[in-house]
Amino acid sequence: MSTGIAGFPTLTQAEITDAAEKTAQSVVARIVRNAVGKTDIKSVVLNRDVVQETNHVYSHTIKSGETTSQFVSGRCWLFAGLNLFRMTAAEKLGVDDFELSQTYTMFWDKLEKANLFLEQIIDNAELEVGSRLLDWLCSAPLNDGGQWEMFINLITKYGVVPKRVMPETFSSSNSLVMNQQLTLKLRLEAEQLRNRHHAGASLTELRAYKSNVVNDIYRMLSIHLGTPPVTFDWQWTDKDKQFH
Repeated sequence: MSTGIAGFPTLTQAEITDAAEKTAQSVVARIVRNAVGKTDIKSVVLNRDVVQETNHVYSHTIKSGETTSQFVSGRCWLFAGLNLFRMTAAEKLGVDDFELSQTYTMFWDKLEKANLFLEQIIDNAELEVGSRLLDWLCSAPLNDGGQWEMFINLITKYGVVPKRVMPETFSSSNSLVMNQQLTLKLRLEAEQLRNRHHAGASLTELRAYKSNVVNDIYRMLSIHLGTPPVTFDWQWTDKDKQFH
């Protein structure tokens, strides 16, 4: 028996031949393969009995407004959190629908993640290249994902703004390239911070350098997402045609 990575046994030719023969003998596999060759597998496996028995009538419904879309980004947690507020805001404004800016919250989330990453690099500057913690920190410093506690902290610190004040941009809706550029920048700056630490820079000097990096990240985010408003004028017409 031959072994592969980390000493585990590799697949033998006998195992591969056995799997191929059993698949060739399976009538179900042949039928499904033919169907999936031309049709989306989700449509092929749809259970028509379940479809016919499902009744989409509910005793309780919640006002939800028009559907919001995160497009090609990982902001589902921001959309979920902000959607909790929007209909209450709509009722208070006297409008049928209302949407808060997900781009605004995304901006501050990215900036906070960048700062946290840089602080962690400073705090772990003694780690050797190749350490598991350092590798993990540098793997994805500021991806789109998040969770409830992070959302709460962002809203508590930065508040919310209407979507009209800071609308979607190409990069907020398609965040891959922006994230790649920001990640590259942070990895390069992590190396600079570590080099300065090993050259004898003090914590104060490292933090001063970090502040300059945060300025750069803010500028990059402003280019991709727009600049968050400090103040704004808000006016609207309610569903009774009253101007506010």
